[in-house]
Amino acid sequence: MKNSVEIIVGEELFRFVSYGDWVSNATKRFQQSGRTDRSVLCIDTKGRICNTTREFTRARDEDAFPVKAYVKVV
Repeated sequence: MKNSVEIIVGEELFRFVSYGDWVSNATKRFQQSGRTDRSVLCIDTKGRICNTTREFTRARDEDAFPVKAYVKVV
């Protein structure tokens, strides 16, 4: 049985259109946004959180890009 949770996020900050885009540009995009990875929530097109290399790899393997980065609402 799958569980689901509704998460409210803030504005979209940026997105990664592909795995290669994430590898090449993640550091720059976070720096340009002025935010740390702790204040951003990345979500793939299947609605899954992408915080780790493993999760971004899964998004690549399951064709779940773009991954959008949102302001994390606490």
